[in-house]
Amino acid sequence: MQIITDANKLRKKSTDVDTTDIKKVQQMVFKMNGVLAAHSDGVGLAAPQVGILQRLFITRKGKKFMAFINPIITGFSSGESIGTEGCLSFPGMFGKVERPSAISLSYIGMNGQRRQMEYSGFEARVIQHEIDHLNGILCIDQFEEE
Repeated sequence: MQIITDANKLRKKSTDVDTTDIKKVQQMVFKMNGVLAAHSDGVGLAAPQVGILQRLFITRKGKKFMAFINPIITGFSSGESIGTEGCLSFPGMFGKVERPSAISLSYIGMNGQRRQMEYSGFEARVIQHEIDHLNGILCIDQFEEE
């Protein structure tokens, strides 16, 4: 698996992951984690970034990673924050992006169970960035003018 850097390919919307064979999904997650682990500066990777147009992404904090399968943001905070974002698909490009400060998220975890969680701060920012990838939205198109 290699990281896609072609913006036209990354602007395509993803379809839901078929979770009837969770072992197959787990194998895909482990392969994606290998790609993410090879980039020490990366904190998240969406399936479209490795050429898989399915609603799946992973995040990493230290050596621990989490998988988010078929994620749905079910709520946003009213407060927003501006933060600097970059993307493994566009090395060296960084910009300011405004996003809600907190989100509620429904997703399927690695064990195949549906989960509902609240995220705020940096974690909420990373999750929203990766969900944008699943919807064909790129941070480079959201960078605010300085």
